Amino acid sequence: MPAFLALGLAALLLGGAAVRIASLASPGGLERAVAVAVLGLGLVVGETLALGLIGWSGSQGALLGAAALTWVGARAALPAPDRGLGRELVWAWGRLSRAERVALGAVIGALGALTAWLARHPAFGIDGIYDHSAEVASWVHTGHAGWFVSINEALPFSNYPLTSEVALTWACGLSRSFVPVAPWMTGMLALLLASAWLGARELGAPCGAAALAAAVLAFLPVTVMQLNGPNTDLPALALLLACGALCAASRRRAPLLAVALLAGGLAIGIKTTVAPLVVVALAAGAVHHRARLRALAGPLALAGAAAVALGGVWYLRNLVAHGSPLWPFWTFSWGDPAPPVFQFGHTLLDAPRATLEARWPVYRADLAGGLVVLAGGLLAPLLAPRRAVVAAAAATAASLLLWARSPFTGLPGVAVLEQTAASTDRYLMPACAAAALALALAARGPGLRALLARALLAGGLGWELVRFGELAFPVRPSLGTLALGAGAGVVVALALRPAVRLVPAPARLAVAGLALAAALAPAADGWLARHARTRQFDAAVAQWFAGRPGWQEERRPVAMEPIVAGPLSGDRLRHPVQLIASRETCAEVAARRRRGWVVVYAISRLSPVPLRAPALRCLAGQAPAYADATVRVFAPLGP
Repeated sequence: MPAFLALGLAALLLGGAAVRIASLASPGGLERAVAVAVLGLGLVVGETLALGLIGWSGSQGALLGAAALTWVGARAALPAPDRGLGRELVWAWGRLSRAERVALGAVIGALGALTAWLARHPAFGIDGIYDHSAEVASWVHTGHAGWFVSINEALPFSNYPLTSEVALTWACGLSRSFVPVAPWMTGMLALLLASAWLGARELGAPCGAAALAAAVLAFLPVTVMQLNGPNTDLPALALLLACGALCAASRRRAPLLAVALLAGGLAIGIKTTVAPLVVVALAAGAVHHRARLRALAGPLALAGAAAVALGGVWYLRNLVAHGSPLWPFWTFSWGDPAPPVFQFGHTLLDAPRATLEARWPVYRADLAGGLVVLAGGLLAPLLAPRRAVVAAAAATAASLLLWARSPFTGLPGVAVLEQTAASTDRYLMPACAAAALALALAARGPGLRALLARALLAGGLGWELVRFGELAFPVRPSLGTLALGAGAGVVVALALRPAVRLVPAPARLAVAGLALAAALAPAADGWLARHARTRQFDAAVAQWFAGRPGWQEERRPVAMEPIVAGPLSGDRLRHPVQLIASRETCAEVAARRRRGWVVVYAISRLSPVPLRAPALRCLAGQAPAYADATVRVFAPLGP
């Protein structure tokens, strides 16, 4: 419980500082709430990276202390907002009609039920297990968030953009658990919904079409399949939409352009796939404000520096270390060659017909109504040949083309990479966002063409809802669970206005935040066993470790070859997880076994290229404590 209260308190402190900063750009409204989310995340990432330089990013005291100092500094240096976030929420709630409160209460209640369900049934997929959570667990133990750490012998995951993993290191380091992954993902879903609505409305889309566009993005099967794990496509999309929404809102409040620049930097720092549309949104904002860019030079310079430090740092590191900011995906003749596994990274344009014929069932299952929206977005200028619609359609077409030219969107030619390559359809999420915007803008005004644009959004959403019903455990909760949460949200919404007066305005958000943190605390106990029961890739070995008496309390390292599974850090992240490097000798492998556990995965199942496997060779003939077709576990030899 104390660890989760520390997480809740740190979040409140940074949130309070973010409110003061955001209020300089906008005194209120949904645009300020989106700006607060962006600035709060920026503070989280910035403090974690700064503490990582001195090895303190895994220290609960240092993380909480940094949050407190940030709040004290913001309170001393910045004026208090005319209307605090809690007071404004009460004020805005009072302006809603009864029907609007019911609808919003149902959405919030469903998100709450989803968060609780994800915390109870964690199901990290292959990327969540062997990439994202492995980075987080490693940084929590080393204290050097943002530093390069090797977690895979074939794929250089630490050369990917890692801003999302830094943010999760802050949350997991404070709570000493992977439980914060659940509210992180649902929080990003909430930011996606708010930003999609705000951006579409600011650009002139009608209410119904804006709501449909937001719902289409939320119910994309690839979005839903992202939720149960520390995945990065959803957070990147949410911040892309926040960037676009704040650019649009900056037409009324120009300083929001600086916050949009920070949002764009954070989005690119999470996923390269959103970079083209981030550039488009920021360029459009700069063109609109071209006459006053000089007046905005100070905030834009600060935001630009923060965007580079928090999101662009990974690209600068790759440029210095490997000669290309996009290494290992794109290389130059003067830089390092790509790793051998990237010889299988074919693009869709290498063999478009064969790829589409082979992958069509996958696209249909993973995108569903998104295919309708993509097609409609490309054709939207025929329905409404207005400049904004044409621009959104052009962005959709450009995003589709860039996706088709991206590595691994084609057929890899080796079975071990087929699942990874097939999952690249999630890189189409930014294109779906541009297409949904095009249709929402085309739906403005009366007439058959506007009605057709709405029908395309509604038809796409309908197909997605059908597909949502087909998805099963552990991807999503049952419809009954979501309905129960939505119903509870409606009941609370109807009773909220009179009840909220009983709590003083400054304390409302604090009470809610600490209550949420306390509610999440029990989910930490038994986390690994619950994850194993969702039957993911590491289920058998995770279940074996979780069932060993005393293992959760000990602090021995778990060394692995040729990949690192983050969940094996345990319920409370007590076990350092480490990679056994290919260059290690048998003496070094033996030393690892004296210090802790050694886990050896079946090499041929995990890599399409030959790997030198010292543990597999050095421990041959020794009896494992656990073994199955994919993994062998060797118990520590030391006391």
